[in-house]
Amino acid sequence: MLSNYVSALALSFISFQAGQEIYLPELRPQLKAIFILLSALYVTAMVILTSVHLLVESAFFYDDLALSCQLGIALMFGSISVLGSPATVMAIKIELNSVGPFTSLMLGATMTAEFVVLLSFSISRIVCSIYCAELDVSMGNLMFTLSIVMSNVLLGVILAGVTFLIFQIPGGEHHDHGHTNGHENSSTDSPSASAYYNQKTDVKAASVDMDSAPHPHNTYAEDVESATTASSFLTPQTSLCLKGFIWLTMGYMFYLSTTTIAQATIAAFSLSWEVKFEPLLVLMIAACIAGHHTGIRHDMHVILDTAAPYMFLPFFVMTGAALKLDQVVHAIPLMTVYVLLRYIAIFIACYVGGRFLLKLTPRQYNNLWLTMTPQAGVALGLANEVKAMSDDTWAADFAATIVAAVVVNQIVGPVLCSMGLARAAPLPFYKVQNAVVIGDDEVAFEVALELSLYGAQVNVPLLDQERASKWQKMNDTILKRTAKGELISYKNTLKDRDNAQTMSSADVLVFTGDANRTRENIKMLKSLLGESHPRMIALVPDCKFSKEMKAQGILVIQPSIALANIATRMALLDEKSAEALSNEISTTNDFSTATRVVWPWVAV
Repeated sequence: MLSNYVSALALSFISFQAGQEIYLPELRPQLKAIFILLSALYVTAMVILTSVHLLVESAFFYDDLALSCQLGIALMFGSISVLGSPATVMAIKIELNSVGPFTSLMLGATMTAEFVVLLSFSISRIVCSIYCAELDVSMGNLMFTLSIVMSNVLLGVILAGVTFLIFQIPGGEHHDHGHTNGHENSSTDSPSASAYYNQKTDVKAASVDMDSAPHPHNTYAEDVESATTASSFLTPQTSLCLKGFIWLTMGYMFYLSTTTIAQATIAAFSLSWEVKFEPLLVLMIAACIAGHHTGIRHDMHVILDTAAPYMFLPFFVMTGAALKLDQVVHAIPLMTVYVLLRYIAIFIACYVGGRFLLKLTPRQYNNLWLTMTPQAGVALGLANEVKAMSDDTWAADFAATIVAAVVVNQIVGPVLCSMGLARAAPLPFYKVQNAVVIGDDEVAFEVALELSLYGAQVNVPLLDQERASKWQKMNDTILKRTAKGELISYKNTLKDRDNAQTMSSADVLVFTGDANRTRENIKMLKSLLGESHPRMIALVPDCKFSKEMKAQGILVIQPSIALANIATRMALLDEKSAEALSNEISTTNDFSTATRVVWPWVAV
């Protein structure tokens, strides 16, 4: 008895969490591609799993049921197979620090699949509830049932309004974090994990990481609004706790009320006129709509992140305790068929959709299906709904099959997802192993230090003895902290290298300091190294010199424009992000250089 209430609480929470993950401004850059991929996946999965489950019905628990009932069961298998696990995929994305259009596509499709599946599942469940119970239904009954399905959307809109009103309780701070996501807690592992870049779906879809320089397009207009503090007798924390309690209680009570309403209408009007709302779908729509209001989105994230451990632990414990081992053993053959068919359907949909519809690269469409394999959360909720739908043995067998499949998918899926994401979406940084910085000013060492912190072996050949001594002192200071060997070499000069081996073995050459000397050094090195010279980057004083360098294929940085760009970004960022950017581009240490900590994911 207790497990039913625990499941209802956890499933209402999961619905809220799934709804707030769908945020249109984050999905918009990849919305068309997400729709194409999701359509291909849904059609492929429904066709393959529905048809095969109907063909092999004689071997499994639903062989003695009517054909229409078997169709409903097969449709439910097909619908659930489309589901993924956004939380698992998100965790892997953060671990691998994967960014770019491919990651946005994969993550967006995984999140939006939940909405599509809940609609499809509600229809499939109706087919089962009607035909497995062998009801005599008329056209009026069918129209009434379909109207109930459509009314789920209306109820979701109404509850979204109620949610908005709940979050208007005075007290606490007003946030306009339209770009934040529901996994802000993950950023605590890395101080810069959410400073400038949307860690959820890579809204910009560019080859820029959150730890690299920020871009104003990575923020939304709401971020420039000032935060205001409401005057109230409630403290911010008390207000947030009260909002969370009322909001989650509302979802919990609605979830329980759907069962009560269904039982009451069955008792009053018979099963043919049952009013059964889909609580997962309604609460998901409510959270999605309410979460698009930037004024309350941040508070929703904080509440969900804080409450998640307390919701999931008892839910998974109860789910495991409710499993009967004999049912699980009996379900292994069908579970194996379901898992294999699901993987086949995902592979076909991702390969065909990625190669022919989305025109992805071979590396992407060959690995896309691997990233879609994890499955949990909502799938368990739907399995519980089916189990509660009927006292017949087929409902319990169906639930046992799905739960067993989720266990397998959560063991195998994350491994496959990690492999696929690592292969298809490598880090956007150009891997520099050896670098030469040609210059005798402080900028030269700043660049050298930055590259060394990213793992490169750096040579600064033009430093005079005084500057070399100064920077060597700093090198020794850093080495005491890192114990990684010499960061930067000052021994070579441009004149004493052996057949330009130092320069030719470098991945990148950086030129700083006097423009005329930069011009001479570039000319000399090009003549020595030929056309196969490494990537060259020059700091240029003006547009005339910039034009000259670009004509030679040199990448250029004009300090005045770069500083203006950074100042503009700092002005547009919210307070915390602006402070993080300030810390990244300035320092208070005695060496007047950026001796900051190395990012956690950089191997040095």
